Amino acid sequence: MYDQNKFCSSYWSKLCSTQEFFLVTRALSQLALRLEALLPAVESQVRSPLLRGLLLHTPQLLSPAHSAVRVLNEQAAKSGNKTELFSDLSCFPLLQERKAQIQAVLANVHAHIHDVRGLLKNPNLSFKTVSGLEFLIEVRNSQVSSIPQDWTIVSSTKTAVRYHSPFLVEQCKKLQQLREQLQMDCQREWIQFLDEFGEHYHTIKGAISRLATMDCLFSLAEVAKQGDYCRPVVSISEQQIMIRDGRHPIIHLLMGEQSQATAGEP
Repeated sequence: MYDQNKFCSSYWSKLCSTQEFFLVTRALSQLALRLEALLPAVESQVRSPLLRGLLLHTPQLLSPAHSAVRVLNEQAAKSGNKTELFSDLSCFPLLQERKAQIQAVLANVHAHIHDVRGLLKNPNLSFKTVSGLEFLIEVRNSQVSSIPQDWTIVSSTKTAVRYHSPFLVEQCKKLQQLREQLQMDCQREWIQFLDEFGEHYHTIKGAISRLATMDCLFSLAEVAKQGDYCRPVVSISEQQIMIRDGRHPIIHLLMGEQSQATAGEP
């Protein structure tokens, strides 16, 4: 699993990427759901106070991860596209307003194509996008004489010329400004979002510490299943590690593999 403590420091200092935040909070949310599914069995079967405390309380501590994941768009988070990051804009009125302004400009631009079609007597004419330049009116060289003088040449080829009408020049400039403003708005909202999630910093960090403890206990239990190993006695009242006649299971396994590999050598 990703270094969770590193994640806590990363989002606390506002340095984590959208992808990092999404992947980690989704993992925490999924862990919480899996632990919640175990609660009935824990209540009825687990007697250890330590295990009961870890298993019963950790899902609640991880609950902030659920709400964080629900509001994020997975694809946008993974690609770092902050303008589409929030799938539910009900909590982001500024972004709602800015996107509505952009849609209004786009609606005006798309309505303008009907005027252009009538002017050029081409009912099938549609805007072109070339090299990132949008809403280009492409006209064959043979039709250039019918183009109004106040239209702006954007680019040309051997067979055609691409124009912007004065209306499109104005609307494209406005659209660019709104899109740039949206980028800045989204960055501010992202930082604010991290700020609000940061209010759960100590809760999330505590949950991660509990998960680490569970990981250690489950690892010890896995080792205890092997031959010649015993289950450890966990003491809650004092902090100490006491090992008698111990051996490291990984080293023992590696030594065993080495001896098997060299046994047939002369």
